[in-house]
Amino acid sequence: MTFPITVVHVANLSPDMENLYIVDAKWPKELSRYASGVTQWLKAAAPAEGLVTWLRQDPLRWPTFCEVYWSDLANNPHRWEALREAASRQPVILVHANDSDRYNPAMALARFIEQQLATPDDSTPQANKALS
Repeated sequence: MTFPITVVHVANLSPDMENLYIVDAKWPKELSRYASGVTQWLKAAAPAEGLVTWLRQDPLRWPTFCEVYWSDLANNPHRWEALREAASRQPVILVHANDSDRYNPAMALARFIEQQLATPDDSTPQANKALS
């Protein structure tokens, strides 16, 4: 059984939200470090800052951004295994502070993790299937 992965901007958090995973390379300045509900800061799961900057310059780069990011994640499962494990047991919320709600690393990570959960043989990460 898999549970939903929700992506929420830090400004839209509510006090009753639980199982929050911060997925930005830098802690969101809008969020207290002592915020309740924050389960883990997955700084290592964030894409390279240069890749994020490149995406911000042109949202039409989204498909290429996802391919590069997912390939990096597929080659480094230690960066996201904790999130996959959590998402297999309970609903999780990925929190981001990006300007775009549609084209942001948290959304890309959610799609990647959902694909990993849907893959029967999870010993072989599949980056390209997440684009389908």
